[in-house]
Amino acid sequence: MKIKTVDVDTYRLPLPEPVEAAAAGLMTGFDMVMVTIRSAEGAVGRGYTAVHQNQGPAIASIIQNVFVDLLIDKDAGLIEKLWMNMWKAHHYAGRGAPLSFSIAAVDVALWDLKGVVLGDPLWKLLGGYDSHVKAYAGNIDLNFPIEKMLEGASASLAIGHRSVKMRLGKPTLAEDVKRVEAMRNHLPDDIELMADANEAWRVDQAANALEALRPYRLVWVEEPITPDDFIGFSHLRALGKIPIATGENLHTVAEFVQLIGQGGVDFPEPDFTTCGGITPFMKIARLAEANNLPVISHGAHDIHVHLLAACPNAAYLEVHAFGLEDYIENPMKIEKGFAEAPNRPGHGMKFDWEKLSQYKL
Repeated sequence: MKIKTVDVDTYRLPLPEPVEAAAAGLMTGFDMVMVTIRSAEGAVGRGYTAVHQNQGPAIASIIQNVFVDLLIDKDAGLIEKLWMNMWKAHHYAGRGAPLSFSIAAVDVALWDLKGVVLGDPLWKLLGGYDSHVKAYAGNIDLNFPIEKMLEGASASLAIGHRSVKMRLGKPTLAEDVKRVEAMRNHLPDDIELMADANEAWRVDQAANALEALRPYRLVWVEEPITPDDFIGFSHLRALGKIPIATGENLHTVAEFVQLIGQGGVDFPEPDFTTCGGITPFMKIARLAEANNLPVISHGAHDIHVHLLAACPNAAYLEVHAFGLEDYIENPMKIEKGFAEAPNRPGHGMKFDWEKLSQYKL
């Protein structure tokens, strides 16, 4: 199955409501870079990656100017080989975020194409385990006052969630603790609560925060410190205060080898958009499994539900505020705390091109 054409498009999508995180500040939208691969036989596969607003054109440029020539007339079924060819093509100037984001969109398109041609949903193509994946709502943000934050949690419960995540990173730890206490008191006892600090603290501050937050039964605290301080994560985890989740800002399998090898994480959290696509995501998931760790996802839930459905060690799917529900048919639904991977061929996402067209760059 030879690749005939590769098209690259960039869309700048507004968020329904601005959201804030300690690491990124206030976000009003995001860029989606879409890759469409057509085979000589006429089959079509589509993949995408998502980045913060204004970053999409740089990612699209790498794909268009470097990867397209590496892909045309190649065998679309040799996904591992094509992935490595793209990686090596940017060896000197790559080995990091822009390259991994760029490869991700192509990699997903190749996997989608394979699923379409074979008639299999992605989660079964990747091995298949359980189409029902435990999910949590990850859309309660730092810029929301407490009352609005609690309303958001109630709205998530009303559409089927049984687990919710809130953000940390206010100017003082006392403010963070007050917000967590309000949330924990607001939620029924059987609803799980996670918290995401988005790199807000130094290691010493994080240690204090983990101690202060212990009474509130958090499933985890996510990214309490800068993402590549593997020794710092190891120290925090060894304190035994609250489980640690991290990994959304790591871009290679090698970084996860270091993080897990240092004993720095309870919930490894790869994101296919940041780590180079489905191909490395599944390697990271298997690495976690080999180390008796669960795996969770970050963002891009319409694809990640497939990947976690193929993992026996899947723990939680994040249902993110940066979603595509308004631009696809059959958006994912949550029932009793679980999402279900669809049985449509490939990733099964059918895009509303007319609606997307107004946001195309």
